[in-house]
Amino acid sequence: MILNPDHPEIIEYLGNNKKSVCVLVNCSDERWIRFKEKLILGNILKALDLELEEIALVNINHLKQEVLSKFPDKLPGNKIISFGVYYPNFELNKVIKIKNKDVLVVQDNLTEIGMSREKKGLLWKNLKEMFGKK
Repeated sequence: MILNPDHPEIIEYLGNNKKSVCVLVNCSDERWIRFKEKLILGNILKALDLELEEIALVNINHLKQEVLSKFPDKLPGNKIISFGVYYPNFELNKVIKIKNKDVLVVQDNLTEIGMSREKKGLLWKNLKEMFGKK
């Protein structure tokens, strides 16, 4: 994820964002996402009837601070899910509405969620609320 220097408001992402869902990760050693976390994310998306190609995957490690400070305004999508990224003044692990966007800031990263049944359960509860699943 690199910002276009001529247009800093444009954020590059992996996927086509056809479903208007933006997933944020923080991965310093990969352009987009680590293989293991990609597998975990793939399982989460599958449970929501989504595919990686249909979302916008953003690695915040490559975003400039001024873009992050405008979270979630500058991000693509009507549903924003942030894994393992801390935002001051945001309630963690709860779906909130911000300027017509559903936002879920998950305290844990994908690896931590993949290793904990309790964390998976909490995430699934929130995702069902966000996506209207029963």
